[in-house]
Amino acid sequence: RRYAVPLNSVLEIIELRGAPPADGAPITVGGRSVPAVKLSRFFGHEPTARDVRYGIIAGLAEHRLCVIVDQLIEELDVVVKPLSRIIKPPGIAGATEMGEKGTLLVLDVTGILEQVMKERKTGAPAARTA
Repeated sequence: RRYAVPLNSVLEIIELRGAPPADGAPITVGGRSVPAVKLSRFFGHEPTARDVRYGIIAGLAEHRLCVIVDQLIEELDVVVKPLSRIIKPPGIAGATEMGEKGTLLVLDVTGILEQVMKERKTGAPAARTA
């Protein structure tokens, strides 16, 4: 599955080799402990086996999050169309039409960060629908 990430949310992208950290387990980035979440797990998909993954370091005010993805494909300028208020799954900001490549869902990095922070406070996975 492919998703788009708004670049205004991205602070840094790092390469991760070997076994990924457990969900919610912190990784160290620039001397700072940052919670990590696998995007596949966040949306309830089966993870893929890869030797190399990427960590998208995103931020909201003083909070940081590493969103672990299987691969990075390309950087594009896109127009984000918001989803209906009735159909607003957590972690999704909207969608963008890619012509022959289909439609991409655009991540709501702030929403993902808020869900992960809620999980860390309560110790239980936050409810999601996708």
